[in-house]
Amino acid sequence: MKLFIRNTCVRFIYTNDNTNRLHIRAILCHTYHLALHDYYNQARDLILMIFIQHTIYLADISTQILYNRTMVQLGLCVFRF
Repeated sequence: MKLFIRNTCVRFIYTNDNTNRLHIRAILCHTYHLALHDYYNQARDLILMIFIQHTIYLADISTQILYNRTMVQLGLCVFRF
């Protein structure tokens, strides 16, 4: 049930977001969640799909912090994988 709710919320943000900020934050949160639960391949593919690593310096500070936390969690996931 929780997985269904999360997927529904993320899909809603992906399709209805007019600002790029919410879209990026939703992808980062989704990637963080996947990495936290050891879904390395899905998390890696999702983070590489958006090419955020080239433009993260243009984002606001809270999004940059979320990006850094997501990358650390993805790195930890690699060692658990």
